[in-house]
Amino acid sequence: MKLSKLGCRRKGALDVSINSIVVIVFAVTMLGLGLAFMKGYFSKITVDVLPEPPEPSASEPITIPGKTIPIERSKSLEMTVKVYNDDAAGNALPATTIPGITCYKSGNTATSATEVSVTTAPQPIPFGAAAQFPVKVKTTLAKGTYPCTVTMPGGAPNLGFFLDVK
Repeated sequence: MKLSKLGCRRKGALDVSINSIVVIVFAVTMLGLGLAFMKGYFSKITVDVLPEPPEPSASEPITIPGKTIPIERSKSLEMTVKVYNDDAAGNALPATTIPGITCYKSGNTATSATEVSVTTAPQPIPFGAAAQFPVKVKTTLAKGTYPCTVTMPGGAPNLGFFLDVK
């Protein structure tokens, strides 16, 4: 009689260990599927990160992230334009100060507002101070590289750069 009870205990222990192995295999499988889903989901998300432009100064009153700005066609890009007010008369630039960006197609033909749209908020810039403008750019231009300029009101110098549409 003692032998049969001992045999039952071993059979129960074997059932528990098989159930444990099945649960572990199932958990590892679910973990693998979850990681594969997350990798696939997050690989679709791409964010273009442009470097922070240098601080503007009297010698370089407008700064942008680089001389060539890459952008994908029909997608938005956020960049920072920094402006320094070096008004010779010592005036503050008005509260409606906003940088303008104009790009050119072949020759001196400026692009339309639907081909290159620029969105930013105006702000005042006191004399001797700098301000940064978060600028959102979207383009429907064909693939290629286009010359552009950043302009400020009040006679501030312009800054040239290239918009590289991919």
